[in-house]
Amino acid sequence: MKKQILILLGMLLQLSVVAQTYPVSAMPQLLPPNSIYLSDYTAAGSDKFTLNIALNDFNEDEYDVRLQLTIAGEGAFLQTSPDFTPQPLTLFPGNNSLTGNDLEEYFNLNNMIVNGVDEQEFRRTGALPPGIYSFCVQAFDYRRQDVALSLRGCNTVTLQKNNPPLLVYPECGAIVPVQDVNNIQFQWQTQADRSIQAEYTLELVEVPHGMNPDDALNGAGRQVLAPSDAVTTQTQFLYGNDQLPLEVGKSYAYRVRLEDIEGATTIENNGISQSCLFHYGAPTN
Repeated sequence: MKKQILILLGMLLQLSVVAQTYPVSAMPQLLPPNSIYLSDYTAAGSDKFTLNIALNDFNEDEYDVRLQLTIAGEGAFLQTSPDFTPQPLTLFPGNNSLTGNDLEEYFNLNNMIVNGVDEQEFRRTGALPPGIYSFCVQAFDYRRQDVALSLRGCNTVTLQKNNPPLLVYPECGAIVPVQDVNNIQFQWQTQADRSIQAEYTLELVEVPHGMNPDDALNGAGRQVLAPSDAVTTQTQFLYGNDQLPLEVGKSYAYRVRLEDIEGATTIENNGISQSCLFHYGAPTN
């Protein structure tokens, strides 16, 4: 009999929890590409992080709340510090849509508890280890921090580190056969989230004998291809008859720069690939 009473009480408790309603509902949304850098979510004009938060009590003209942001995954755990006093977030009846820029103070590491990562390094770079993370938001009464006004709304995404392109052809140190007409197919591979609105720029310069290819590309070499003539959304570029003929026996260096057309994603090394030196025909000297 005692066991049956305990079971009945447990069932009633479960029904009570299920039946409990909250005056606020909160659900974060994240749009790809999902960056490992928190600053990408709070950049002005960015829609990478959006919070749809609704005040469902239409008896209230407005209501001030505070939020608790939690980011967890890959051993890392970040949560809004209980000692942080944010500006009041005023909700109006119905849905209220906020961007990451509106919630910038919540993403500020000085206002968060950080566990599971090298805190000093994390604060320096603002980068989480790549992997799967849950972004959760819960609303509380602004003046009574212990009074929850909503359930935790969560969104699980994969955060990815976006690297510059990987050069494929011509290979570094290769001798490119001499041809009657220009016909060199420069090729590279993307190492970034494929949802990025990618734009690639091929840089090609002549490298004097004994010069470092990076120095040549950084301005010391003679520019063979104007950057404005070598912009593409593809992972290849045909160096054809519209370009200057390469000189037999000369050495050339090239690299590729990746940019996000929308300008909302951080790419390592400013999107610039390694440089590659190749020779057009047998090199002189």
